[in-house]
Amino acid sequence: MKQLLSISLVILFAFPAWAQEGVITQIQKGKRAPFTGILMDAKAAAKVLTDQKYTAEECKIEMDRELEILRAKLELDLKISEIKLNSANEKYTSLLNIKDEENKRLQELALKSPNDYSHWWFAGGVIGGIVLSVSIFAVAVEIRN
Repeated sequence: MKQLLSISLVILFAFPAWAQEGVITQIQKGKRAPFTGILMDAKAAAKVLTDQKYTAEECKIEMDRELEILRAKLELDLKISEIKLNSANEKYTSLLNIKDEENKRLQELALKSPNDYSHWWFAGGVIGGIVLSVSIFAVAVEIRN
């Protein structure tokens, strides 16, 4: 009984699908496909090609031409990407060289004038001693008077 039911359902739904000949469906953007175009099954595509009187050789030539165009675009994109990469690498290398040169220049500058301020400490000590001595002398004279 179940087998008879399943066979009848298959016949009921499958044969109309098999009977369709060359279905062409239009698809709008935003539906199931990401582009606007025409969706065809293999029979419909063959019918369109035969209706347009394309021979197999013409189809092959057209496919080869399209493949060459795509290959050329991909090669162009690859070359552009390689050029961008090489340019970025050269920029990075030149910036590193500039940074290294600046670091060397600053190191040399720092080594030429070290932080030796002993002459200023000596001068400050002499002046501070004179000021202190004069102040003590002035205070002592005031106290004595």
